[in-house]
Amino acid sequence: MKTTNEYIHLLRDYKRQHAAKYGIVRMGIFGSVARGEQTDDSDVDVI
Repeated sequence: MKTTNEYIHLLRDYKRQHAAKYGIVRMGIFGSVARGEQTDDSDVDVI
């Protein structure tokens, strides 16, 4: 299971690589991962 910071790092890398192609301006997470309450069964909610 990844930590909240690991997910944030992955999303920042994704944004850096794909922002121009997909018009990404901002990204964020919410839900259990954002609160640091994720479990092995949690998904990552991205907005």
